[in-house]
Amino acid sequence: GMTGSGKTHSMAGMHLRTASELFGDGFESFDFEFEIQISAYELVGKKCYDLLAGSTAEGKPEVFLRVGEDGNTHVRGGTELGAGSPSELQQLLALASARRETAATGSNATSSRSHAVYHLRMPNGGSLMMIDLAGNEGSAETLGHDKELMGESAEINASLMAVNSCLRARATGASHVPYRDSALTRVLRDSFTDVS
Repeated sequence: GMTGSGKTHSMAGMHLRTASELFGDGFESFDFEFEIQISAYELVGKKCYDLLAGSTAEGKPEVFLRVGEDGNTHVRGGTELGAGSPSELQQLLALASARRETAATGSNATSSRSHAVYHLRMPNGGSLMMIDLAGNEGSAETLGHDKELMGESAEINASLMAVNSCLRARATGASHVPYRDSALTRVLRDSFTDVS
């Protein structure tokens, strides 16, 4: 969606719902420890930053995307924290969301300037990945941008086009899915391919 259309606001509601759904009713009465592991990072252009680590004088620590032996893209050097209740999970998701890059644009006073990835790992080995995409920006939304914001807008639009290309390739049954075209599509690789 376009920048300023409410994607991040909707994601906040999804975070609340996800936390309550994953733990379920009566999780307190489980006779075993139930803890969900969470990592969160943002993709800003070609770089990746940890949203759960404490900030340093230089800002958020950079983390790195690497292809693992399983063929999927993994984050190396990132923080992973455990949540043992819905409220703990909600707090961690809110903390990560609050640390995202934002800037004022023509459409929004606090426009997201990154794609945020929230990766939850369940005790049974399952996982859930939620992505809060930065909005695409047309020429009208970029009129007042300085050179830095223009560059960010171009990178955001390019990564969103890469997602579109991957979705189109999957929908048409193409033999090649171009998931290597951006950091975002590399993170989403297992969603675009039959690798599990």
